[in-house]
Amino acid sequence: MNEKNCRLAVLALISVLILAGTAAGHRMLIGYNVEEVGISVFYDDGTAAAGASVMVYDGDDLIAEGVADSRGVYRFRPEGRRIDDLVFVSSSVGHRAEIRIGTPGAQAPPPEIPTSMKVLAGFGYLLGIAGVSMIYASRKKR
Repeated sequence: MNEKNCRLAVLALISVLILAGTAAGHRMLIGYNVEEVGISVFYDDGTAAAGASVMVYDGDDLIAEGVADSRGVYRFRPEGRRIDDLVFVSSSVGHRAEIRIGTPGAQAPPPEIPTSMKVLAGFGYLLGIAGVSMIYASRKKR
């Protein structure tokens, strides 16, 4: 093989490699179907919220409602609805919780601070302001 034929062969090989597309094999797909959603309803101390009412919303539309069983579990069949679009709301004797399933990083919302603690924190805040103003007033008199 002479030098001209060798260059031609290398040029042809480079052209074929550049013009060749990527290999297209078959790919694997996976899907899911949720037959039933189990919603656990519980208080912040871990006890089950037996008998708590649970409502399921798709956007603004109430599509189902029921009551949590003795273990605090409410079961719902989505029946062709997208789980990502559903909002589950639970309420019982002055308590309320809401969760949307399927959103990235979805977690139960942090527990709400009890009203008594909010009132106590407010008084502490006011006492702190009063203390600082008293210190300021006493230094101003000197």
